[in-house]
Amino acid sequence: MTEPIRVGPEVLAAHPLPDHGETSSKPERGRVLLIGGTAETPGAVLLAGIGVLRAGAATVRIVTDGEVAPALGIALPEALVAARAADPAAQIGALAEDTECIVIGPGTDGPEQSAPLLPTVVEAAAADGAAVVIDAGALDAIDPTTIEPIASRTVLMPNPVEVCRLLDVELAEVKDHGEQLAIEVATRFGCTVALRGAETWVAAPGQPTFLDTSGNAGLATSGSGDVLAGVLAGFAARGADPLRATLWAVHVHGLAGERCAADLGGIGYLARELLDHVPAVTAALSPRAA
Repeated sequence: MTEPIRVGPEVLAAHPLPDHGETSSKPERGRVLLIGGTAETPGAVLLAGIGVLRAGAATVRIVTDGEVAPALGIALPEALVAARAADPAAQIGALAEDTECIVIGPGTDGPEQSAPLLPTVVEAAAADGAAVVIDAGALDAIDPTTIEPIASRTVLMPNPVEVCRLLDVELAEVKDHGEQLAIEVATRFGCTVALRGAETWVAAPGQPTFLDTSGNAGLATSGSGDVLAGVLAGFAARGADPLRATLWAVHVHGLAGERCAADLGGIGYLARELLDHVPAVTAALSPRAA
């Protein structure tokens, strides 16, 4: 196993985000379809949806539980928010047209909600060439054959508990063998993987392994992963390939946590407070800031 590449400004400069210039239009910066949330967890898709827009994507569409869809539309007036239909497969197929990235999983707790929708997401992404981000409860609904048609454009975002379920390993193995497990998930599913924890391992088939140590203990808070999923999807919608979008999202998320810690203290800041730092951190890491 070769030495991992530590993510920092030089690595991101070698993998730059698309530069949209000063006169970009909405279609150039892409659209995201976000699927998730329940009546008990509408905040997850709210955080992810704001993350999409803070990362610079132009448009976000959200499909969520009908009980909370109107309130979510008011909380995030920049988004199109649709109540999950009785036939969500047809609904998602229609909303996914001309979409650059689809996110499934934030705010779901187990595969029951996501499993019936994954074939539709795969079909829509395959038809439109969209990237796909699979997170949270949706991770429990996948197997390698499910995502095979879109594996090269897919990002999985497991935390330590979720990677244990994916690979049927014990939690103690994650702390000592994070790099190996990230590579194993990437190899098994054929996609980009961000194994999140105190440090984040990023792996993709045929690519070196990356280690990101940005951030702090405060990032281990409810909703933090939802913010990360949204930011990653926003970068992908702007045209970054899955590995590039993942490297940027993980590092921007970590540095946003460092800024929150500097302002508020090492722990106790809220996931929502990360969001306001995303544009400035992204700009500071971009070539135009050099």
